[in-house]
Amino acid sequence: MNTDSLSASSEDFFRIAEELVMLTKDEVLIITEAMKKSGSAPEQIAQQKGYLDAAQIDIIETLLHPTDTVPGYEIINVLGQGGMGVVYRARQLNLDRIVALKTILISRMADKSTAGRFAQEAQTIGKLRHPNIIAAYDFGQHEGRLFLSMELVEGEDVEAMLRDRGRLDELSAWSLARQATAGLAHADHLGVVHRDIKPANLLLVDPPEGFSLPEGLQMVKVADFGLAFLADDQQAHTRLTSDNSAVGSPHYMAPEQLTEMDVDFRADIYALGATVYHMLAGRPPFGGLNLSQIIAQKLSGEFKNLSERCPDISTTSCQLVDRMLAREPAERPADYDTLLKDIDELIHSLDRSGPVSAVAETEPDRAMRTGVISTQDTQSMPSADLTTDKSPRPPEQAAPPGRRRLWAVGAVVLVLGIGTTAWLSRDRAEPIPVPQQVKMLDVGFTTPLFVGNSFKGWIRRKGNWVTGKDDEGGFVIKGTNGVAERQLFKQGERGERIPLEFYRLEISVDPHEATAVEVHFGLLDVPGFDGFRYVVRLDSSGVTPGTRSADLEPFEPRGTTSRHFKDFAGPHEVKVEHQPSGWFVTVDGQELPGLAPLAVALSPTDGADVPRPLPGFRIAAEQGPAWFSDILIQELTPVEVIAE
Repeated sequence: MNTDSLSASSEDFFRIAEELVMLTKDEVLIITEAMKKSGSAPEQIAQQKGYLDAAQIDIIETLLHPTDTVPGYEIINVLGQGGMGVVYRARQLNLDRIVALKTILISRMADKSTAGRFAQEAQTIGKLRHPNIIAAYDFGQHEGRLFLSMELVEGEDVEAMLRDRGRLDELSAWSLARQATAGLAHADHLGVVHRDIKPANLLLVDPPEGFSLPEGLQMVKVADFGLAFLADDQQAHTRLTSDNSAVGSPHYMAPEQLTEMDVDFRADIYALGATVYHMLAGRPPFGGLNLSQIIAQKLSGEFKNLSERCPDISTTSCQLVDRMLAREPAERPADYDTLLKDIDELIHSLDRSGPVSAVAETEPDRAMRTGVISTQDTQSMPSADLTTDKSPRPPEQAAPPGRRRLWAVGAVVLVLGIGTTAWLSRDRAEPIPVPQQVKMLDVGFTTPLFVGNSFKGWIRRKGNWVTGKDDEGGFVIKGTNGVAERQLFKQGERGERIPLEFYRLEISVDPHEATAVEVHFGLLDVPGFDGFRYVVRLDSSGVTPGTRSADLEPFEPRGTTSRHFKDFAGPHEVKVEHQPSGWFVTVDGQELPGLAPLAVALSPTDGADVPRPLPGFRIAAEQGPAWFSDILIQELTPVEVIAE
């Protein structure tokens, strides 16, 4: 396939580029004007002006010709892009199954070492057959392009789970680690070392029917053997990549991967130990350090061990993590059989005594570890009926009966608008203050948050979330019994994420077969913080504003139901506007009472720089599937700011 010629129309080229957020509308207009003057193809002009690189053009070209790239496969959309190539969602035509199809980019094929490494990866993965490892289906080459067809796993990874929910209790952490260990043991029996074990490479999925796991525990699938090598391959002793950077993820990789020492299965044991450390402590063992500091501490073996950072963790857990993180490979567990035996004994002891919860630590200990201070205690509530979550429960939900804590992060205060969290207390008697609406102006940044059939940028927190079409053929997000999240930001000049402060969010919600749908707003992306948020709830009784203190906590009405639907099952337009004085919501053109702003205080952790948190919102469907579409965000600014 040649990127110098494009048989599809320019309109299709621009459509795909905009759907993938590769080109803005302004850039499309500029390219269009240049095409009129020069007669050149859109991809040529886009590359000349620096809007698109060869890799991006290759992706667009592939999507324009979905059945031409790899024989026997139909490309559906893009799942991800990395240094080696692109991963597509594709349909294997002869078996009519959806797969992950990894390809080497045309622009990289000139690098023969890359092609050889990709082929080695395919052969390595093809040897592995284990329920806790992503399976490889097919491998080949077509018109100078290598491809690898793999099992497609839908679900979050451990890194996302930790980012969203904080620390895990010991029983959950070791139960997940046990599954990963079983998969790595199988790889080791075939002479394969992963070399890049980390939370992001441990995927969480629902187990298949008949596959027995403890209640509430998801199945682990070890992903991305892209850095794996055969242990008996004498050519695989190079420790650095072509750009002179260490292979692997520095927070988790073993010290010997930074030197000329031989690397074997014990490097994976080290990385798994660092991953368990992260699950139990809420941060990796070298969190908050730059690369040079990480390397120095790894090579010296000096770092804050788990018992120092989390004195609430059991001695047995801390000792096993310490052995897995030993500086010298010979001091780690001798083999996977030994490690599996140790983990099984630990799980058995925890199961008999009950899981040791991460929130069992004292408040001073937690404040020292995370920079989080308790601002109020509220009474424990039963689980909400929004969804049944099969993943390990976050520490806030594992708290002892009768107590729960709302954590806010203290010292340097960042307030969204005006006010404090005090009025959010459940037992507050006085009425909630009503903010005054002000005139807001569009600043020129408007973007769709869902286009076509791409779920890019969304986070599946709970339940089943897919893209599809409604009864009229329009693209929608289909959510069933759960919650999905989207963060609100715009890209800066250097690619940084700039949080949106004031904005208008528009969503079309169709309950379809669900008993209720919700839009959550006023959230912040703060690790370990899943506090109060506003909720507008639509059910057969009408529209009700309220709050939730967490995804699984009950809905708390704040005011009366404002209307009754003539046809609850039809689509409804929800608009949420964030102003300096608070939040203003309309549903089907009807205004709800204004809501006072939420506030949360933030501070750095252990001296690390903490970026300004990203605001976000969530959509939820209860007891059945619902449809969400026409999701748009528009940045606003107060008129007073313009006047000044």
